[in-house]
Amino acid sequence: MTQAQSSLEFIPPAYSPVIWNLAKGIIPFWLRYNHSIVRVEVDHAEELVHLYDQFQQGKMRFMMAFRHPSVIDPPCLAQLLWNQLPNLAQRQGISLRSPVHTHFIYDRGIPLWAGKRVGWGISKLGEHPFAVAQLIGWVCDQFGNYLLTDSFLWLLPLKERLMATMK
Repeated sequence: MTQAQSSLEFIPPAYSPVIWNLAKGIIPFWLRYNHSIVRVEVDHAEELVHLYDQFQQGKMRFMMAFRHPSVIDPPCLAQLLWNQLPNLAQRQGISLRSPVHTHFIYDRGIPLWAGKRVGWGISKLGEHPFAVAQLIGWVCDQFGNYLLTDSFLWLLPLKERLMATMK
């Protein structure tokens, strides 16, 4: 590459209940037939149900952070939250309001390698883009020479925590 690329255009979140319901219905079959995943399991699901219940009642704020080393992790989490969590709650005698939904953040570069359709779908699920390069630039500004002496991998586990403090 001999010249700099212009920055990526912002993709605004544009949540669509129709697209969410479609994705909710498709995801179990997509996981099964494209990835041979027939069941998503979670330890301590009762705690997650309780947290969502408290959140939906307005008794607390709730933020869930995770790293996903595989592209299949976000769809598995969607399956858990959209389909399995309401069923688990019902078995505990708790009615969660639909949609049981989250607003994820995702790397703005994903539509570059996954395609425009994926970018469109992610926005219709209400997801929020961020630019990893800007995050890395912010971290370098904050931690300066320390990062130059450490491994770049040091950044990766911190990405989720740093997003909370970035302005």
